[in-house]
Amino acid sequence: MLNDFLTDVEVSFMATYMDNPIFGANVRSNSMEPIPVLLLEPHRVMVSKDTTTGAMYEARTERLISGGFGRMVGPVWQLKTIEGWGIWRTETGLILRDPDGEIVAQGVIDVDPSWISAVADMGYVTVFHGAPLGVRIPEGRDIASYGTEERAAELRQARDNGHLSAGIVAWKGVGGGALKWSLLMPGAFDIPLPVAYMPIWNLTPHGGAQAFGFTYLEVADHIPVATGMVASLSERDIDLVRPGERDPHLTLLAGFRAVSAEEREFFSQWREAVLENGAVVVIAGVKDLPVGPGVGLPELLAGQKIVSESWAAVVPVSDEQLLPGGFHPLP
Repeated sequence: MLNDFLTDVEVSFMATYMDNPIFGANVRSNSMEPIPVLLLEPHRVMVSKDTTTGAMYEARTERLISGGFGRMVGPVWQLKTIEGWGIWRTETGLILRDPDGEIVAQGVIDVDPSWISAVADMGYVTVFHGAPLGVRIPEGRDIASYGTEERAAELRQARDNGHLSAGIVAWKGVGGGALKWSLLMPGAFDIPLPVAYMPIWNLTPHGGAQAFGFTYLEVADHIPVATGMVASLSERDIDLVRPGERDPHLTLLAGFRAVSAEEREFFSQWREAVLENGAVVVIAGVKDLPVGPGVGLPELLAGQKIVSESWAAVVPVSDEQLLPGGFHPLP
C-alpha cells in the first residue's frame, strides 16, 4: 500500500516568487533580482502517528527529507542547496527528480515565460513541498474566491504540522530524458516477443542496465537473456525483480502499473502475450518512445532510432508464472 502511494507522484504546482504575500513578508527589494519559488502540493497524503511521541508524519515529506531536503521550521535564508536533485521542464509541465533520476513529483502547469527566464538566469529554484500548501483550490471553490489569506493559512498549517519540506534545487531546463514506459505487442520493431520500453534511469540505482546483462542494440547481433532479473506480472502490473531475493527492499528493480481503463484493457492482452511467450524484451532508453494512436511514419522512424540507441535484454517471467513449454531465448 505504501509503495503504491509513493509511486503516485502527481502534484499541483504554483510558480511564484519569494515576495508573494502567502509567505507572510516581502523579502524582495528594488535592488534584488526576483527569487523564483516553486510550490508542490501532492494530490494524496498519508499521515502516520508515532505512538511514543505522538508526532504526526507525512510519508512524502519524510521521503524528501531523507533525500536531503530540510524540514521547514526556520527562516528561508537557512535553506540549503539539495545536491543531485533537479527540476526539469516538460511539454506539459514540470518534474522533480532525485539524484538517481527517479521522478519524485510531476504535474501539469502553464508556466509564465518571465518566471522561466528568472529561474534560468539564477540556475536554481527554491522548492517547497507539502500539504496543504495553498496551491490546490478546495472543492466547490474557484480561483477568485480562494484568496491570499487562505492560501497563507494553509502554508502555515503545513509548516506548523511539520509537513513542509524545502530546499534550493538546480534548474535543468527542458527535457529530462525518458519519463514513461511503453508496452508493445510481439512484432514491434521486428522483435518477435512482447516489448517493455522503460526509462534507463530506472536501473541506475541498481548498477545500470549493463549490470543485468543488457546489450547496446546499435552494435548487437542478438538480444541476450538478462542476468539477475525476472518479470513478475499481476492483473495491472509488471515488476522487474531479483529472483530469489528475500529482502522486499531489494527485490523490486523497476515496474509499471496500468492505471486508466484503456491502459488496463491493453495490459491484459499484452500480459497474456508475455505469459504465452514466457518472456519479455525489456528495452531501456534515454528518450520517450513515440507510440500510440496517430503515430505516422516520421514518428516510427524516430522510434526505430531511439530503440537502436538503447539497451535491451530478454527477461524471462518468474518460475511460478512460467507456463508449460518453458522459456526459449531469442535466436
